[in-house]
Amino acid sequence: MENTQTYISNLLLGLPESKVFSARLAAMMLLVRGLVATMSPNYVANKLGVKEKLSPTNEKIVRETYITMLNAGILAFCTVVNDYGLKAPVAINFAIWIAECTHSLFNNEPSTIGPSRFTEVGLCLVPSILFLIITLYVPAFFQTMIMIDGFYLMSFGMPTFFFPKQAMKWYEVKKEDNLSPLFGNTFGLGFTALGSYAVALAFLLPNDKDTNYTISFDDSVTALGVCYATVSALYFIKMFVRRTYHENEHGKLLKLNWNFIYVDMAVWFIITIVLLLPVVMK
Repeated sequence: MENTQTYISNLLLGLPESKVFSARLAAMMLLVRGLVATMSPNYVANKLGVKEKLSPTNEKIVRETYITMLNAGILAFCTVVNDYGLKAPVAINFAIWIAECTHSLFNNEPSTIGPSRFTEVGLCLVPSILFLIITLYVPAFFQTMIMIDGFYLMSFGMPTFFFPKQAMKWYEVKKEDNLSPLFGNTFGLGFTALGSYAVALAFLLPNDKDTNYTISFDDSVTALGVCYATVSALYFIKMFVRRTYHENEHGKLLKLNWNFIYVDMAVWFIITIVLLLPVVMK
């Protein structure tokens, strides 16, 4: 069984010790893509085949979508690439969202492009501050908090993924266009994947008194695999089941770079298989 597992893994990546390599590759892929896309949403849109400059509304949707990827990348980098534990990356991630919400409020975005002030303050800023305080000062509730946060993220992500047009109305997003449901759908995918990652980490986190919340390499890879599996599954639904996300108001497919999108989806699927193969074959 062990030889079969090693052979298949090496076959998929063509490298020895492919579990370690693929896990680190997956972690760095999330971190780099999240960082680049957060800083340059228009660059990402251009790669997808969107030629025109994004509207302020769509630019914010794309940026916040890839903040979730950056969050996952930070978690993966600190647990898979290095053995820093969960305390530092979780604190950094909440601080990022506090900065994002504060930036939005200071620039009066709830009144100009959305989402509503209630969404920014009540559903994002206040929970992020509360969870950051728990992370830093209340270790007894850390594991429970991560679990709650994961399900909290998925409660936003899943409805937004399946009903992006309605979600624009729920959160009072303003000045949306034909591309907004496409980006809103991806926004829901990002939040759902990050939420599944958080829930997996909470389940696998040891019940000890380690104040850095250290998790083993194998468990961190399993949690990362759950994140990738969530993305892969939703990507499949997005591409082949709910193609209406990619249509304009006339029901015609948007002119996107479909070859790039299919290759990107294949990469997610392959890395998912390599990450979770050792778990399945145990």
